[in-house]
Amino acid sequence: MTYPHVVEWDERNLAHLLAGDVSPSEVDEVLHSPTSMRRRIAGNRRKYHGRTLAGRRLNVIVDVLGPNHVRPRTARDVPRR
Repeated sequence: MTYPHVVEWDERNLAHLLAGDVSPSEVDEVLHSPTSMRRRIAGNRRKYHGRTLAGRRLNVIVDVLGPNHVRPRTARDVPRR
């Protein structure tokens, strides 16, 4: 289960997401979706796997800055099997 997050954006992570053709709103949709799965991958880093409202499947990697406070690092489409 996911909880509402404060999402920290800056020029660097916005540019990185947009270069990968992922919008900030799509990242927000995955982070705030009750059906997204999350997993700790290293230290304060988490991986979220979920769908946008349009059905796009994304993996979103974030740094956890505090309780329910995250900074997206990258987001990519989930490869089809």
